[in-house]
Amino acid sequence: MGLEAIISRIQADAEAEAERIRADAAEQAEGLRRSGREEANEVYRAVLDAGMRDIRQEQARRHSQALIRARKITREARENIIARCFEEAAEGYATVRKSNGYPGILASLAEEGAAALGVGDLLISVREDDRELAEEIAARMSRAGRTVSVSDESLTASAGVVIMNQQGIRVEHTFEARTDRYHKRLLPGIAAILFGKD
Repeated sequence: MGLEAIISRIQADAEAEAERIRADAAEQAEGLRRSGREEANEVYRAVLDAGMRDIRQEQARRHSQALIRARKITREARENIIARCFEEAAEGYATVRKSNGYPGILASLAEEGAAALGVGDLLISVREDDRELAEEIAARMSRAGRTVSVSDESLTASAGVVIMNQQGIRVEHTFEARTDRYHKRLLPGIAAILFGKD
């Protein structure tokens, strides 16, 4: 083999080696590109998933806040309606005072208060314009061992009585005081009538 053949062979081998190196480099470059694309897609999916999770959490948070606000508004509206019912009832107290049944109501309130206080002398306080009726009730309630008298001090309540024994214990049976006492007990029933059960 001559020198030219050797040189030619070395060149051919060098070109083949260079081609192999280029092919390996191209294959490695394609592998790196493919790997980079896969990694980029994984990062993209992870970021997208995290973003979607954040969006769902934000939607859930806003929905929850809207429900809380709606419940608060509903509760306040219902409380206002119920308060208005009690206000209208209080406005009706004057009508009750003018009714034919009021003397019996006043007598029942006085007798209930007297029964709650037990034995002993009693003092009844009423509105100034109920004083004459209270005098009649006191006369009927007085008996052996018990004197019932009407106080000189008048009530400012719309109707009803306040009864006090000698020890200073008072039973307030004014319409306002009774409404206040029964308010909490009446609320569930009123709410059920107005809004149904929920």
